[in-house]
Amino acid sequence: MYVGMTLPQSRRSHVTVGDREIYLTRQEHQIVEHLLLSRPRYVTRDELIQVLWPDPDLEPDYAENTVGAHICRARRKGVPITRLGYKMGYTV
Repeated sequence: MYVGMTLPQSRRSHVTVGDREIYLTRQEHQIVEHLLLSRPRYVTRDELIQVLWPDPDLEPDYAENTVGAHICRARRKGVPITRLGYKMGYTV
């Protein structure tokens, strides 16, 4: 299945999965973009935390749960994010 990403001029971004456009929030977009650029390598949750919060001093205590929630919402929207085992990594 083809997964592509476009960044329109507006503040909203979307991915194209097959022939469907899926609109994403800023955090969902950052995660999916990083997964696409890292393909075919699996990306760890810690790496995704660094993508969302580059400054470790600003990283919230609940960062792991937040990343999981963004991935869950992107999946529900139709983005084919695959997880490899428990805490092993993600890919699209």
